[in-house]
Amino acid sequence: MKGKILLVGLVAFAMLMPALPGNAINKESGMQTEHVNVKFLYTITSSGMGNVQVTNAEENEHNPSIGMDPTGKYYIAYTKDVSVFENKICGAYSSDGTTWNNMELFPDMEGLKYGNQVKFDTKSNLLVGVFAAYTSGYNIVYTIPDASDPSNWQAGGFTGSGNTEHTYSSIMFTDLQDGTHIGVVPFISDSGGYTQTGNWLYVTLNPLDFYGQYVYYDAQSVIGEYTASSIRGANWGDNVYGVVIGATNGETGRQDVIVKWTTYEAQPDIEYVDNQFWIMKDTEHDAVEPDIAANGNDIYIVYSANTNLFGDYDVICYYSHDGGATWETSTPAGTSGADEKHPAIYAQGNNVYVAYVNTKEHNLYLVKSTDGGATWSEPEKINDADGSVADMPGAVAISSAGIVWTDTRNGNQDIYYAQLPAPRIVIKSVSGGMGVKAVIANEGSEDASNIGWSIDATGGLIILGKHAEGTIDSLAAGQETTISSGLMLGIGPVTVTINAGGASATAKGFLLGPLLLGLK
Repeated sequence: MKGKILLVGLVAFAMLMPALPGNAINKESGMQTEHVNVKFLYTITSSGMGNVQVTNAEENEHNPSIGMDPTGKYYIAYTKDVSVFENKICGAYSSDGTTWNNMELFPDMEGLKYGNQVKFDTKSNLLVGVFAAYTSGYNIVYTIPDASDPSNWQAGGFTGSGNTEHTYSSIMFTDLQDGTHIGVVPFISDSGGYTQTGNWLYVTLNPLDFYGQYVYYDAQSVIGEYTASSIRGANWGDNVYGVVIGATNGETGRQDVIVKWTTYEAQPDIEYVDNQFWIMKDTEHDAVEPDIAANGNDIYIVYSANTNLFGDYDVICYYSHDGGATWETSTPAGTSGADEKHPAIYAQGNNVYVAYVNTKEHNLYLVKSTDGGATWSEPEKINDADGSVADMPGAVAISSAGIVWTDTRNGNQDIYYAQLPAPRIVIKSVSGGMGVKAVIANEGSEDASNIGWSIDATGGLIILGKHAEGTIDSLAAGQETTISSGLMLGIGPVTVTINAGGASATAKGFLLGPLLLGLK
């Protein structure tokens, strides 16, 4: 049976369409608006840029995720425990990585929440956060234009009435053939008679709203029966999006990793796509806690598996450089007699970074590949208090903004931050005049090379200069350079979008002949 549950939007209406053969449609579903009221908690400042303490409450804080807002501020989402029946989704932002302002999001939302994640979307130029509101039965999606000003955030609660027991949520992005840009929200819930199965829904991001009328559940007719424990998504290639699901395989009884991917036009319900498989399908070993990162046609999946001769867990990288047509494996971390678990991955071109916990030592390590996952550096220990890293799922997250983890050095669970030893490309300024100029800076700790960039102009009547692109051969840490669109010619209001090395900026102005005026 095809998993498809009808959603009703903010404006009350009914979809008066018959149920088609093979469709499961529930007309009693809904969506609700959430107000992002924020309760400020405290500010904490640490010296230097080593291990930086982000939280210091008496309660346990865990399950961190990190991103960067459009203004260049670091933002960390995390979960704070209140009781066995209550927790809170919290956030912390910083302009420099040393001073963190902590706040509680949705303080009036009761019950348990799970699976929070934040990810930057270059097309909407927004940081997007998601989490599963277990008690209320919603997946909450919120957008952040400026982490320090929650009054401008948007939020919505999305679900189908057939979905209950929400325990995990993720976010990725895609463009449709008509140019519509949407967020794809995979999540785990009980749905369609299945316990803890994969689900998908779609949202527009600016303004934030439900898209496509349905939330889909995985009736498991292709991949076989499973019970999911985690889900993560990424987008790659030509508007492809995909998920990795950590699940117990109903056939083998083992923990394994499901991979699925598609495009919206090919099949919004990715239950039925050709591109889906179990990574291991092994009756003797387990694979747990998958994470995924992608760019271009490069896909990187990491997970922890006990497939070696000693039976302990190693971190495995399962990667493709042709959009999933072929796959290879490598071992970023494997120490005899020790379990390497809770991996998190970030990819920037051919540079791939994996952070993980050695659970025998309770230490956090980082490894790097400069050849697209084929070979890996020696592990670098990140935590400076030995034995302080928590052994728990979701203990570690990594992005261009840095590394965050759950740390126990203070006697309870706190969130700590460390800068990622990598380039970090930012767009410092955009100006007009004779065409578009943008200042590109490397604010990371390592030099960058082969930085692709593009400048696109839309709107008005543009005769010349709609698109420019190029490559910055090298940009040292702490240095900046200027890129230019060259001559533009036309008339009318225009929107300019600049992309460089994963950073994005949008500005609007008025094109008058060869002059671009008032660009901001």
